[in-house]
Order: sequence, then C-alpha cells, then structure tokens
Amino acid sequence: MYSLRRYKRIPLRDSFRVLDRKGDHLVGYMSNISINGAQLVSAKPFDRLTDYRLFIELPWQLSHNIDFQVSANIVWISPDKPTHLYDAGFQFGGLNVHEKRVIYDLIAQYGMDDYRGLDRAGTVLH
Repeated sequence: MYSLRRYKRIPLRDSFRVLDRKGDHLVGYMSNISINGAQLVSAKPFDRLTDYRLFIELPWQLSHNIDFQVSANIVWISPDKPTHLYDAGFQFGGLNVHEKRVIYDLIAQYGMDDYRGLDRAGTVLH
C-alpha cells in the first residue's frame, strides 16, 4: 500500500492525554507522533469535517508550564473492533518553531528507543 506520509511516525513509550481546545473534555490519547501529525485513540469517533485545536497534556519539563496546543485536521479514521475504540490520524497545521521544538523533545524523551534516530526535519537517519 502506498503511503502519502512524509515523516515516520514515532511510537511513544507513554500515552499522553489530548483535550479539546478549552482543555476541559478528553478527546483521546496520543499513541504516536511525527513532526507532521499524530495518531490518537478515542472511545468516540471523530468528525472528519471538524478542524481541531488539540491541547496535549505534556510533562512540565517539555511544556515549561505553557499550554501546548496545535491545530489539526483528520486524515484518516479506523475503528479498532477488538477494543471498541477508534484510531485517527491527525495532520498538524502550521507549527511554529516552539511547537516543533516541543515535538522534537517529546520524541527524544518519550519515543521508543528503536525510532529516535531522527534529524531535525523529522526524517529517519540511516
């Protein structure tokens, strides 16, 4: 199957809670990330037509007590029948330098060891 993905997704050792733009409703849990997007797992299906502003709860050392929010839209959705959950791929929109730095730090500290050999563009080093 041909993939349009430009950056390798990095599985995370921990899952991170993702809330709505106001930070008061759980949207799902982030299971992997790249500089271009993330996969979320949720108990409810996502609306493909909605533009999302996602608030990702990060440890203090990554966020420095600043709310980490990103704009994102849905690229794909898939029900996970055995678990009755939904997987969804989100593409981030227009990250600034600070947001990219937080994602690089997240990958460096919480990415699975076999996947952390990335350059600054988020591409795999060989």
